[in-house]
This record gives sequence, structure tokens and C-alpha cells, in this order.
Amino acid sequence: MPTLEKPRAFSFPSFQDYFEKCKSFIATVQDELAISIAHDPVASDQQARTIESYRVGMREILAFADSYLDLAEAEALKKLPPRSKELTDLDRETRVAAAVSTERRFRDVVKGICESIDTRVSYVQTRLRVFSAAEGQKFT
Repeated sequence: MPTLEKPRAFSFPSFQDYFEKCKSFIATVQDELAISIAHDPVASDQQARTIESYRVGMREILAFADSYLDLAEAEALKKLPPRSKELTDLDRETRVAAAVSTERRFRDVVKGICESIDTRVSYVQTRLRVFSAAEGQKFT
């Protein structure tokens, strides 16, 4: 009977290191999204394929961004004094939100890019269906 090995601990790079590592990839994807969709069906299909090729990488970055945000919130909570009459739950939430604003902004930008990729691909697919129907072609 095979024995299971103990899983190795996975260590995250610091948020700043990860952010720096991802910046150029994110900028590339943003530059690609900034290009208007071509009117020509063949060109727009190629644009959709190109942007779709970035989807997996952006989803991975989003997963890490969510993790960094969770970790930052947990650390920020640890640093807060306990609940008291001077420090309400709303005060604590506000302080935690302020403490993790960089991580949240990073996550929100990445999430927006992921949504833009999905929207662009869906839009181009719809246009191609309309075009093919007008041309009497059928997708199988």
C-alpha cells in the first residue's frame, strides 16, 4: 500500500514582491484590452483569441490577490485593540479596510481585468454568430 507524503508548506512571496512580479503581465493585458475591437470578423476573432490566452494567468493572479487581501485583513485585525466603548465594530471595520486598501485595490483591478476579458470574449463571440448567420454560415 503506498504511503502518502506529508504535504510541503507553500510559502508566499511578500505582497510587494508578488505585485512587482505581476506588474508587467498586467500592463500587457491592459494594453491589449485598450485596443478597440476590429470590425473585420477575422481580426476581431484573433483579438478575442489573444485576450482569451491571458485568462488563465489573470485568474491565477486574482486567486493570489484574494489570498493576499485575506492575509492582510487577518493581520490588521490582530493589531487592533479589543472591542470597547471607545472602539466600536464599525471603527474596527473602518481601520481594517484602511489598513488593507493597497491589497484591496490590487484585487479589485485584477478582478476588473478578468471581467473585461470575459466580456470581450463573449461580445466577440456574439458578433461572430450574428455575422455568420447573416452570411448563411452555421457554427457546430
